[in-house]
Amino acid sequence: MKMLPQEYQFYAINNGGEDMTYDEGGRISVRVKPWKISSGNLLYGSVVTDDFTLSAGEVMSVAESLPTLAFDNSSDLNWGLHGVFQVTMDDDASTGSVDLYVEYTDEPGALPSSTTSPAVFDIETQLIFVTSIPIASDAESQTYAVNFEL
Repeated sequence: MKMLPQEYQFYAINNGGEDMTYDEGGRISVRVKPWKISSGNLLYGSVVTDDFTLSAGEVMSVAESLPTLAFDNSSDLNWGLHGVFQVTMDDDASTGSVDLYVEYTDEPGALPSSTTSPAVFDIETQLIFVTSIPIASDAESQTYAVNFEL
């Protein structure tokens, strides 16, 4: 991706050996700060944090994916972004990873996840891999974070 498209969205996949439960301390988020060059100056947009809709009473099962809200870049026309992907494991961590993917489109409302039949939509083959956070078996209540750029 050479420039941020008009619309993009992140997905996280729990590839660990245990469910991640909000009520037991499990948390997941992505924080992004878009940027662009305008009139020769580097300008940063507002920092946006999304928690993948994981909230009280929610569970992210093993092999389950959760999306962020879609980010609309059609009016800001940002060129790129700096981001932080962060995961806090709950009380039942197990060896594996939590992986981050991105999907995008230059036609608002036409993200791959919204235009592909749910029965055949596959994040790991249809979206773009961004980064991964490895999780150790003794990671209970530990927070991991990794930087990324688009």
